[in-house]
Amino acid sequence: MRGKCPTCGWESRLGSHATAPPDSESLTLEEIVGLIDALEGEVNNGGYDQYFYNSPGDNAPETIQALETIGALATADIVKRAANKFPAGMPPKERFARQDVLLEKFPDAVEFRDLDEGCVIRIAAPPWDRLWWHGVREYNSRRGQGRAE
Repeated sequence: MRGKCPTCGWESRLGSHATAPPDSESLTLEEIVGLIDALEGEVNNGGYDQYFYNSPGDNAPETIQALETIGALATADIVKRAANKFPAGMPPKERFARQDVLLEKFPDAVEFRDLDEGCVIRIAAPPWDRLWWHGVREYNSRRGQGRAE
């Protein structure tokens, strides 16, 4: 499904911009929605420091993959840049180890401010439920699962 929705005007970009092909090793739709929802909630509430400090930061690589899967490449790039600030180029998967790094290396969270400034994560303009509806339909059609319900 490419093109514009005649009802709301949402324009599909998944096919031409996604970098992670939907195959058997890809994230499920539920995982994609959950990962992006957690990122949005944490970053919009307290920035990338909060995202990495809390449990959603356990899944930073998967969140980047989810963003790339739906074609949100600009947001994926921001998350990659935030993750790259960690010594290994990606935050530790284990929450308490990641918190130790944050407290030791970034005690005031100033290292993330350049990414936090004016950063409100929205995959599309409100109402974003339309994005999910159209994105779900498109994602499912690419995976051969038919219509989203």
